[in-house]
Amino acid sequence: MAENKIMLLDGHSLLNRAYYGLPVLTNAEGKHTNAVLGFLNIMLRYMEEERPTHLLAAFDRKEPTFRHLKYKEYKGTRKPMPEELREQVPLMKEVLSSMGIPVVTQAGIEADDILGTIGREAEKEDFSVVIVSGDRDLLQLATEHTKIKIPKTRAGGTVTEDYFAADVEKLYGVTPTEFIDMKGLMGDASDNIPGVPGIGEKTAAKLIQNYHSIENAHDHLEEIKPAKAKNNLREYYDQALLSKDLATIKTDCSLDYQFQDAVVGDIFTKDAYHLFKKLELKSLFKYFEEDQKEKNELQITVTSDLAEADAIFDAVRAAGKEGEAAGYGVIGSAGDCRGISLSWNDKTALLLTGGLLTEDQLKAIVQNAYEAMKAGEAQVNATVAAQTATPAPTVAIYNNMAGAAEETEEMDLVATDEVPEGATEPDENGNVKVFNEKMEQVGTITEEEAKKAEEKAVQAATHIKVEINQPATEKK
Repeated sequence: MAENKIMLLDGHSLLNRAYYGLPVLTNAEGKHTNAVLGFLNIMLRYMEEERPTHLLAAFDRKEPTFRHLKYKEYKGTRKPMPEELREQVPLMKEVLSSMGIPVVTQAGIEADDILGTIGREAEKEDFSVVIVSGDRDLLQLATEHTKIKIPKTRAGGTVTEDYFAADVEKLYGVTPTEFIDMKGLMGDASDNIPGVPGIGEKTAAKLIQNYHSIENAHDHLEEIKPAKAKNNLREYYDQALLSKDLATIKTDCSLDYQFQDAVVGDIFTKDAYHLFKKLELKSLFKYFEEDQKEKNELQITVTSDLAEADAIFDAVRAAGKEGEAAGYGVIGSAGDCRGISLSWNDKTALLLTGGLLTEDQLKAIVQNAYEAMKAGEAQVNATVAAQTATPAPTVAIYNNMAGAAEETEEMDLVATDEVPEGATEPDENGNVKVFNEKMEQVGTITEEEAKKAEEKAVQAATHIKVEINQPATEKK
C-alpha cells in the first residue's frame, strides 16, 4: 500500500449534490449555506474514512473549454444554476482556503480534467488516489490504485459507491477505458453529448464488451445486431467519435500546483472557526478545540457614537435577560473617565468619549444599565480592574482582584496609567515588567505573553461576578 494517499474533490459536483440534499439554510446576514454545510459534511466523512495525507478540490470556471470549441452545443441544454447555489460557489472556495485546502481551477478545461491529471501524476509518485464526485463520468479514471467514491441518496440517506477498475468492469462488463467508448455510443444527456441515436446503455455496453472500442465495432459493422444499431453506427460514426472525444477526461493538462501544498494539516484553523461562526455552521463547531474556540471568540467593537452605545447596552440587557453575565470596567483614572469597556457573551465593546458620545452621556447610559441590573432586568457585573488606554509598551499589572485568577487559572493582566516610575521601559531582555496591585515589580513576561494574558483578562470578564457599587467614577 502506498504511504501517501491523496483525496481529490470534484467541487461543483459535490456542491450541487449537497445543495439539493439539504433544506434551505441561511445565516443572520441572509447568505445561503446549505450547500456549503453539505459539502463539508461529505468531505469530513470521507476524510474520516480514508485518512488522506493530501487533499485538494477542483472547480470549473465560467470560461468556455476546449470541448465547447469542438462542439458548441456542449452542455447547451443545462438549466442555469439556481442563484442560491451560485452564491455559495465563491463562499465554498473561501471556506476551503480558510481550512488550508488548495482549490485548483484553470481556464479552458474542466474540473474533471484537473482531477484526472493530478490523479495520474499522483499514481506516478506512488500515491493511492481517492476521487470524490457525484459524476459517474469519472469512472473512466478508476485503476487498481485510484478509487472513485460516488455519494448517492438512497432511502432518505446518503450511501457511497466505491469503484476501483475491477468494480467498473463488474458493473458494466467493460474496463474504465472502454467505459469512454460506451459513453461515446450512448451519449450523455446531462452534458448534451449526442452519441448515436437508438443506442442506449445496454446496447452500448454489449457492443463494447464484444468489440472493445467504437472504431473496432465500426470495422465489424456487418456482424452487429440489431440492424438498427448497425445502421445508426454507420450513419452517425463521426458523431460517435466526436462524442467519445468529448467524454474523454484529459490526464495530461499543464497545471500550476504542488503536492506539498495539498498536505493535510490542522484544517480546523483560527480563520476557519471565524468563518464557520459567521456562517453559523453550528453543527461543525464540535471539531474545534475548546481553547481554540475561546481564543477566537473575542470580538472587539470600538465606538464613540451615542446611538451605537445605546444599541450595545440594549444587547447587554438582552443577554442579562437570558441569564448571561456581563463584565464592565472603567477606562481612565480617578476623575478622568475616558470611556468604559463591556464584555458579554463572546463580545467586547470599548465605548470611548469623543465624537457624539460625551462623558455625561456615557455616565447616564451606565446609570441606566446599573438601575436595570438592580431591577433584575440584566446582570451587569464589574470587572473592577480598569482597562485604560496606556501607550505602548504595555505595562503588565497583576490582577488578583475579583477572583479573576481563580476563574481562569492564569495570570490576568490589565493596562493602567497608575504605574511606578520607569515601569514603561522594558527590561534588559526587552520583556514587559510585571507589577502587583501594590505597584511592586514581581517579574517579567514577553510582550506576546502580555498580549495573550490581556485577551484572557477581557474574556474573564464574562465569568467574573462582582457587585457594582457605583455606575461610574465621579470627577473630583
